[in-house]
Amino acid sequence: MKKIVVFFLLLINYGFSQTFTVNNINYNVIAPGQVEIGNNSYLSGPVVIPSTVGYLATNYSVKKIGAGAFYYCPALTSVAIPNSVTSIENQAFYSCTSLTSVTIPNSVTSIGNTAFGYCTSLTSVTLSNSLTSIGYDAFRECTSLISITIPNSLTSIAPTAFYHCSALTEVTLGNSLTSIGISAFEQCTSLETVTPSNNLTSIGNSAFLNCSSLLSFPLPSSITAIGYYAFYGCSSLTSVTIPSGVTAIKDSTFAGCTSLISVSIPNSVNLIEISAFSNCSSLTAVTIPNGVTAIYENTFYNCSSLASLTLSNSAVSIGNSAFYGCSSLTSLNIPNSVITIGNAAFYNCTSLTSLIIPNSVTLIKQLAFYNCSSLTSLSLGNSISILEDAVFENCSSLTSLTIPNSVASIGNSAFSGAYLLSSLNLGNSVSSIGDHAFYQSFSLPSLIIPDSVVILGSFAFNECLSLTSVAIGNSVTSIGSYAFQNCTDLALLSIGSSVTSIGIYAFQNCSALTEVACYRATPIAINPSIFNNVNKSNCCLVVQSASVSAYQATSIWQTFKFTGCNTLAIEDFDITNQVALYPNPTQNELSINLKNLMNTKLTVIDIYSRIIFNKPLNETNTIDTSYLANGLYLFKIDSDEGSMTTKIIKN
Repeated sequence: MKKIVVFFLLLINYGFSQTFTVNNINYNVIAPGQVEIGNNSYLSGPVVIPSTVGYLATNYSVKKIGAGAFYYCPALTSVAIPNSVTSIENQAFYSCTSLTSVTIPNSVTSIGNTAFGYCTSLTSVTLSNSLTSIGYDAFRECTSLISITIPNSLTSIAPTAFYHCSALTEVTLGNSLTSIGISAFEQCTSLETVTPSNNLTSIGNSAFLNCSSLLSFPLPSSITAIGYYAFYGCSSLTSVTIPSGVTAIKDSTFAGCTSLISVSIPNSVNLIEISAFSNCSSLTAVTIPNGVTAIYENTFYNCSSLASLTLSNSAVSIGNSAFYGCSSLTSLNIPNSVITIGNAAFYNCTSLTSLIIPNSVTLIKQLAFYNCSSLTSLSLGNSISILEDAVFENCSSLTSLTIPNSVASIGNSAFSGAYLLSSLNLGNSVSSIGDHAFYQSFSLPSLIIPDSVVILGSFAFNECLSLTSVAIGNSVTSIGSYAFQNCTDLALLSIGSSVTSIGIYAFQNCSALTEVACYRATPIAINPSIFNNVNKSNCCLVVQSASVSAYQATSIWQTFKFTGCNTLAIEDFDITNQVALYPNPTQNELSINLKNLMNTKLTVIDIYSRIIFNKPLNETNTIDTSYLANGLYLFKIDSDEGSMTTKIIKN
């Protein structure tokens, strides 16, 4: 009995897997009375598939077009599919390169993966109204397909289903469609219009990437998710309104949409990711909703037409290159919530004219405002401790600058190329000034290096062509190579008492020098190049009277002029919290405010120790300095509580 059962099962299995051929078409039996189209890779010309086929006195219904049924039939020109067929399996018509049109009957519910992939001559496809699934790559590289209508029966389009259908111009999405898969229409470079489904909820990553002819895609209100690179490179898209159900704009979603003029971002959005709108070069205005707490790197990179920008009041960081190359941006309001501004965040924003950095900002990274060449007004908040390298380099229109007292370090090339900078206040906390920090500040007339500064970098003030006087504070220990090279108008130079090294060519070509005051009691050895092209024999070296003989005996220093030059007699002390003098440098007036000081007197002394005038001081005072000759002066304030002396430059 057991042998009979086994024999019967083998017979059934043999019957179901039976293959036969009728009228040159191969069939596979898949169930009692049912067949699928088998492998027919040799067929050519037009093919008509019957709804039923008889074989060995049995009639079979044709239910499927099997996997690879017409795989690579390059001479197949047309196929008629009967209403009996319910599915077209994987790679059924793969690379049938002469197939021009196909009508899929309403009986078909599924089309498999790569079913019509690489049918490069296929111009027309009519999809079944009963279709419930289209596999990935189903019509991939059908480069002649012109239009497609997705039936109402379909709820999703699989990834890469219509990838690189480069002649596709129009897509109509059925109303039941809820999702478009990853890269579904990627590289459909002729696609101009998409009629959306009113029930569409998600658009997958790269779904319409590089659909460069897409003119419009009205996003329905039902959408809640738009994937990475979804509309990347849609260079003909002119406007986008993002539905209120969307909470995140993903990485590069609209990057490279070079014709995009306007975008409306709803308040529901709380996340805008990396490069979301990068290279949208026609975008003119953006309002970032208040729910967005971080603006990531490259978000609006090279949006060169962006003229109006409203930042979220909740943003705590602006990422690297976030607004790089936004060359039409004229004004910028950074909210008080921002703490960090990233590398090159506003690099090449060449139309930006004024900028206020709020007190909330603690860090501005390298190149943040590089080449903001129209920036004339800059206010730095009082929470910044470091100005990193090249942070405001090539801000060539900047005219005045006050470094807040919170700043301890000014990085390399931080303000290099500030050609029009004519007023500079370095604050009282800066300890280091980096290489090239103020290189080519052509218009700067005078300079006081405060006593907080310890290190002056190489080329720090190189080619500051209008500098006439420089006072280097008493805490500076190192003056870098080429630091003041080519400051050709520099006449008066004061070097503080703590300097232990001066780099090569530090004052080369300072050909207008008439006076150098050295507060150091003991001369240091210096390289002959330091004062190259300075007429030292006509330049007074002013030192303490007790130090004259030491300087006269020291190489290089001994070549300066001593005869007829005065000596230093005033010791310089730090300004206390009870005295405020401003502005410094000054022109016509100097304000002096005193706090809790009694019987106070001001003495003004020139660099030769000559008393210019004395006068008593009140709590608030305005001193007329208009008649003073340009140069360096010592303002000494004596009171019952003590004394102090500080350097003031008169321009």
